[in-house]
Amino acid sequence: MRTLSTQEITRIDQRLESLKIQYLEIHHEIRDHYFTELEKKPAEEFDATFQQLNETFAWSMVKNMEKELFKNVSDQLSTSQWEALKFWKLDFWKVLGVFLYLSLIVLAFEFFGSDAALGLSFLPPLLMMIVLLYHSGLYFSLDPNYHRPRKVLLHAAVGRYSLLFNLLNAFVVFISLILNRSGLENWALVLWILYSGFLSFYALSLLASIDLKYFKVIKN
Repeated sequence: MRTLSTQEITRIDQRLESLKIQYLEIHHEIRDHYFTELEKKPAEEFDATFQQLNETFAWSMVKNMEKELFKNVSDQLSTSQWEALKFWKLDFWKVLGVFLYLSLIVLAFEFFGSDAALGLSFLPPLLMMIVLLYHSGLYFSLDPNYHRPRKVLLHAAVGRYSLLFNLLNAFVVFISLILNRSGLENWALVLWILYSGFLSFYALSLLASIDLKYFKVIKN
């Protein structure tokens, strides 16, 4: 065993950067494999071994690893969410908070109109996104070419929540507009309450399925 030089480590990192690896877990796994294999070889065999590793972890191989990891984590998250939604496992105070929030939507509708109720209904997805982004340590950059791997759980959680929110939101907004123009404002309110309640409980199940401290799926 030997210690890799600064130049050798730089070459490894440049290779990994060129692959544009999506997930931090895959990045760490491949980097560790490079280090383990190259530290076994003398310095004069670095180039040959490095090339072999590059062929082993070609772009197609890395993308397959990413797909497999994403699928596994998504399946774990789905299973954990279904477990979290069992009524005897729901936290009383969180459920009470959801019903108080829905009551607030009703009050906003009564005193300020449908636009205020609509605005409040967006709170669950907005807060969920903020919590996940904060605990995942997500980065932001104005440079369009800047790339940095992120945790796969962030993609699994935010990706499915964004898809669900966008699809339901388009449907609910369309139906509520029809109801309002037909003079059925109360039915539009019922629709927004059901919609907000669904998103709220979905958010609770998502939060209950993730260990925010370590940002990992909680396996039940």
